[in-house]
Amino acid sequence: MERKLASVRRIKELRPIKGADLIELVIVDGWQCVTKKGEFAVGDLGVYFEIDSFLPLEPEFEFLEKSCKRKMGNEVGLRLRTIKLRGELSQGLMLPYSVVERFFNEYCDNIRKIERNIFVLGADVTEILGVVKYDPPIPAQLSGAVKGNFPSFIRKTDQERIQNLFDKYSREFADNNEEIIKELESKNSNGEYDKSINTLKENRTLNVIKDLEFEETLKLDGTSCTYYIANVEQMNIKVTEEMEVIDNVYFGHCSRNLESKEGDSTPWQIARELKIKEEMHNFHSKTGKNIAFQGELMGPKIQGNRENLQKPAFYLFEIWNIDEQRYFTPEERMDILKSFTNIEQVPVLAEKIKPFQMFKTIEEILEYAKGSSIYHKIREGIVFKSTTLVKGVTISFKAINNDFLLKGGS
Repeated sequence: MERKLASVRRIKELRPIKGADLIELVIVDGWQCVTKKGEFAVGDLGVYFEIDSFLPLEPEFEFLEKSCKRKMGNEVGLRLRTIKLRGELSQGLMLPYSVVERFFNEYCDNIRKIERNIFVLGADVTEILGVVKYDPPIPAQLSGAVKGNFPSFIRKTDQERIQNLFDKYSREFADNNEEIIKELESKNSNGEYDKSINTLKENRTLNVIKDLEFEETLKLDGTSCTYYIANVEQMNIKVTEEMEVIDNVYFGHCSRNLESKEGDSTPWQIARELKIKEEMHNFHSKTGKNIAFQGELMGPKIQGNRENLQKPAFYLFEIWNIDEQRYFTPEERMDILKSFTNIEQVPVLAEKIKPFQMFKTIEEILEYAKGSSIYHKIREGIVFKSTTLVKGVTISFKAINNDFLLKGGS
């Protein structure tokens, strides 16, 4: 699932900024950002650009050049980051349709689209506006020689942020679970009670997410690293001469966006040192399961090495079930890891927590995300992963520490 870097959103609230006559705060879902005063009214639609968006150098965005102009590889553009203006946190950018109308008209003309009403609530307009994710190039020693694009049968490691989900997960359904359940318990017995509860969940009368338990883990500041094992025929993998295929099974590595060739890059060295390749082959021969380990590659020369590690390390945070196209639950993950001797997981802060009962506002959960990391006094944030499946998949999201973002994190 690709991240919606630019999307059509509705203004939920306007807030004044003390001592400021020309600017104000707009609240969009769980985000807040600074805009020109009077540019929006509550209920208006506009385009919201998330932090980490990399905007093109176009006349509509030239007001950002002084503060946001950056280089990504050979391309120059505008990077949006978390900042403070007049003492208020500003995350992202909200613009009215009138500012970006040209992009939509040109898009419709180019694809000969007769229906031009594409500016609708929730629409992903990232491509239309030429926005990409700011992702600085990874040094060759960390990513390896490029073999190809990231495999289509593995999900990329980019958790959704809580600001985009909190309203939906906490308020989309009825907010009186406890009263409804109490009433059912007094009127129903045994199987009839369970049947009634399931019916209410399916009818969205009960908020399934509100009562869901999550595993809470530390969000580490490294670079994304994926190791996978898969049957080449089942996954339709094109085999080339340099690939080592054993019993029709291939072990591979990917950085955030690309797959690498086997070699002497840091990820491949770690794979051999921790016996990941060997043990993944053993696991596959015993179970026949196609899986992918996803985690953070950390250490010297990686993201400033905030944890001050003396050598490169791999911290696993998820295992992707390639066959079923979903993440394993925490319990399933732990069961799989019994077959591996050297895999270290990201620190688990809580095995079971109900965030949508524990936190009543987005501000509360973002404050909770603050704190220390393994060794650094400011952590990147926390990640929540459901302990059970909801409609066949796990639910997960991240809450990034705003103190980390203000220090230059992404």
